[in-house]
Amino acid sequence: MKINKILIFLAFIAHCSLFAQQNFKYYREVIPAAEGWNAIELNDSIVLTLYRNIHGLRLFKITPTDTLETPYLLQFGNEKWVENMVYSEILNKGYTSNSFEYLIDQKENKVTNYLNIFLRNKDFDYKVKLEGSNDLKNWLTIGEDFRIVDIKIDQNEFRSNALYFSPCNFRYFKVSIKEAEDIDLYKTTLKIKEKKEGKHQISTLIPSSQYNKENKTSTHYIELNMPIVLSAIEPKINYTGDYLRNAKLYILKDSVKTKNGNKANWEFVTSIQLSSLNLNYISFSPLITKSVKLVVEELDNPPLKIESVVIKRPSVVLISQLSTKNNYTLFYGNPNIHKPNYDIANFASSIPDSLQFANLKNENIVLISHKDSLITNELWLWIILVIVVLIMGYFTLKMIKKV
Repeated sequence: MKINKILIFLAFIAHCSLFAQQNFKYYREVIPAAEGWNAIELNDSIVLTLYRNIHGLRLFKITPTDTLETPYLLQFGNEKWVENMVYSEILNKGYTSNSFEYLIDQKENKVTNYLNIFLRNKDFDYKVKLEGSNDLKNWLTIGEDFRIVDIKIDQNEFRSNALYFSPCNFRYFKVSIKEAEDIDLYKTTLKIKEKKEGKHQISTLIPSSQYNKENKTSTHYIELNMPIVLSAIEPKINYTGDYLRNAKLYILKDSVKTKNGNKANWEFVTSIQLSSLNLNYISFSPLITKSVKLVVEELDNPPLKIESVVIKRPSVVLISQLSTKNNYTLFYGNPNIHKPNYDIANFASSIPDSLQFANLKNENIVLISHKDSLITNELWLWIILVIVVLIMGYFTLKMIKKV
């Protein structure tokens, strides 16, 4: 037992020199919680080191004779939408004094909470009443003032034709489109959409805003104080009347020193439309940043006033198959290492939903520097490896003699 501990210790020192040469700055010992799948939650201090490279970490299994890279998968605590289509058909349609009515049959009494209405019409703004029934005699009102629109403001086009409502299990639905002159409805789809909440933190921040009269754009900066993982933002807009504006979202990657001072390097994330008809919830693939910029094209309209911005910070979890019989170490803080290509990424659906969390020990600094340490010299690295081999050979011969 003592021999194994000595060998593991020497192997660990030898491999630390290798990790230093790979530019890893920190490491933590990992204690598996169970055989098989384990989760390792990465705290803010680890996430901070991944600012310039979210893939700048590796998990290793360390043995007396070798160091093996252990495949892992990064998962983020985002909410997930599960969507199932429900078969439906339009049975008939009619017209009353002030509305077009369509009768929809879904054949089964499946629970639904989403109805999509497809119109060939252009440039409309209609109010919709939705009712439900199981016998075509007794009708209950689901909602009276749903709004579907197809509008074009300046160069911006926008269409919203979905009705969201509380889950219900009516077989029949009656759609009444109010105050419409000519409706060409050719299809409807019923769905059940469920949101599975992930583990995340929500904060509300006040942006700093600037308006550029020449470009007719407003720029809103959201400062986060330190690099964090982001997966969504939701600007809270105070504006009288309807609006529809194109906008672009950027994140701060880094700053470059120039003769005139530091120049911010902004990276484009996504284009969106801010609208009075939507919640303006902007979601994107998780990324790490310490500042966000939202540029809004105001055109000839009064600038939108963004009073606050809600940000969503998902948890970051590393998932891997571990054994309680082995020793593992997590190395991180490498800004240059490439994104790993593991088979596990292709089989994420096979990972159980419920996982035990491995114990992540205290942070240690990889003390071996590139410039000053003798261990960075390849000769010293080989000497350490030879010592390990000689010790193993010595004890192997000793055991043979006893036999």
